[in-house]
Amino acid sequence: MSPQLQARFVLPDSVSQFRYPSDFHSASTCARITTTDERWIWTTNPADRVISVVTSDKTNLIISARIFFMDIPSTWFDATSVDGRSVPWLLWGPQYSRSFPRKTLAFGIGGSRVIWAVPIPNSKTDKLFRLHMTDFNPITVARGIGKVFRGPTLFKSSRGSPTVTTCLPYVEVVNQRIFKASVCKIVLNEDKLVVYTKKYEFGDVSIFPSIGIMNFALTISLDRML
Repeated sequence: MSPQLQARFVLPDSVSQFRYPSDFHSASTCARITTTDERWIWTTNPADRVISVVTSDKTNLIISARIFFMDIPSTWFDATSVDGRSVPWLLWGPQYSRSFPRKTLAFGIGGSRVIWAVPIPNSKTDKLFRLHMTDFNPITVARGIGKVFRGPTLFKSSRGSPTVTTCLPYVEVVNQRIFKASVCKIVLNEDKLVVYTKKYEFGDVSIFPSIGIMNFALTISLDRML
């Protein structure tokens, strides 16, 4: 039996690309994080995962996968759409997404968490940053582990378009240590994260060589983010 389209979720008109599809976080993609004596076990409920899309003005839009697992109310579907399966943004988007217009050097997604390399304000170089961890798991939000954000975040989808409102709740924890490096990429699983950099500038932090064009990788336990 061939797959059938259940719903088409309309995005703001300025969305330009998907940064991390829902299958980004998997055993194969996270194999580089684990050592030979470790075994990585997936624990996040698929409905609690998040994905990311980026708008034309570089705003990161984090979307909860929970919307894809729920029974869509019949009143949400736009009967005037071509196949009648389109769900307008205003009916699903604000409550299942959160926009992050702030400047970041890099970010990575694993399960319900997003790790951001946020530059130090008023710094004369873009190599100084702190790590921010945002978690969109409803249980974590309910427990209030970290600073809880529930209020709306606004951004302009494009010139002349209405302001877009996003309200997906999350908690944020900021690691107070200041790092200095040229960040290439961030990869994480349930237990740890790896920050890939171009130059050895982490001082006394243990670093091991990585592969490809990225010269070094800093491995951090997520427990140290709390």
